[in-house]
Amino acid sequence: MKLPIAKKMGSLQWANKTGGKLRLIDKFEIARQSFIASRLARQKSDKFNKLISYDVNSLKLPDTMAVKSAINLLEKLSSPEIIMHSYRTYYWGALLAKCNKISFDSEQLLVAALAHDLGLSGNIEVVKEDHCFTLTSAKLISKKLTALNYSPEKTHNICEAITRHINPLVPISNGAEAHLLNAGAMLDVIGSRINEIDQAIINDVLILHPRTNFKNNITHCFCQQRKIHPGSRIALLGNNGLNNLITRAPFES
Repeated sequence: MKLPIAKKMGSLQWANKTGGKLRLIDKFEIARQSFIASRLARQKSDKFNKLISYDVNSLKLPDTMAVKSAINLLEKLSSPEIIMHSYRTYYWGALLAKCNKISFDSEQLLVAALAHDLGLSGNIEVVKEDHCFTLTSAKLISKKLTALNYSPEKTHNICEAITRHINPLVPISNGAEAHLLNAGAMLDVIGSRINEIDQAIINDVLILHPRTNFKNNITHCFCQQRKIHPGSRIALLGNNGLNNLITRAPFES
């Protein structure tokens, strides 16, 4: 059976229109993306680029007002586990970019990484119209960036990356930052593409930003989201084995 295509599923436009609540066509799109992502992963396991040697300390974090604002918001709202995950997501995305020679805007990727899971916080009021934590995350950082008179185009790119990041597949055609945010988050949560980075480099990132109790914390956060937003992407993914993938990720915690 040929699956219908909902190409904008997960985009900021889609999230604002639907509130992040899945329609039937969106569920088909998740199935389609999952199939393609699985096939691409098998192909990459046979032949892939690998980052053998790299000094992670050379990945200097941009020191800008936008980054500082995102850090303040992250530290105000999120748990220590999510804070560390957000930084690791940036590092993994940037390292995969180095490995695959992908050019990206480091400020936009960092702000997106710092803000992508703000909506998982238990310290914010649940908005009835928002059925997905990624939309909440995008709205929170958009408000901060707008107050800074930050570029509307860059703000849109950051929010677009955030709302797309839990899609099973985010091709580079959706934007380098969106692609790398998804890749970095997926690596940290379920270990996707970890073979592309040498173990010594992985260890260096984990020294900078440890994974203390992360698997338990993120599983709890996602279970809460399934209860609060049963019609969301994270609920559908959770109902189809996401927790098992988190448990089996190649990290101790």
